[in-house]
Amino acid sequence: MIFTTGGGNYLQAYQACKAAPYTAMLATLRNQEETNKLLAKLPQSSYALWIGLSNTLPPDSPFHSGTDNKAEWMWISDGKPPEWDHWAPMANMHPADPEPNNWSGIEGQCAGVWGFSDNQRIPGEWNDL
Repeated sequence: MIFTTGGGNYLQAYQACKAAPYTAMLATLRNQEETNKLLAKLPQSSYALWIGLSNTLPPDSPFHSGTDNKAEWMWISDGKPPEWDHWAPMANMHPADPEPNNWSGIEGQCAGVWGFSDNQRIPGEWNDL
């Protein structure tokens, strides 16, 4: 299954994965090679694709601490912070404010990976959404 930011919110994508007959999980991208493999399997999208990275774990996650501590980004698959990241520098949009930036105070709890390229985005870069 592919979940885009245009087809529902992060929690809906997370819950749909859990409800799948094979108990799926949103993608955990540990390196550029895994990112490239994911992008190679996907059609170009005009939206970001949800990945399993959040600074607020879903309440039913076995790694949820019981608090909404937004200080640290973690993979929902194991509750660990990423050892590798690919946050977008956003050089054209917000040069002094690279991702994750909680832009306009409306983003910031979940992450997506860009599945398309334009003058501001590169496929595979992460964005807080």
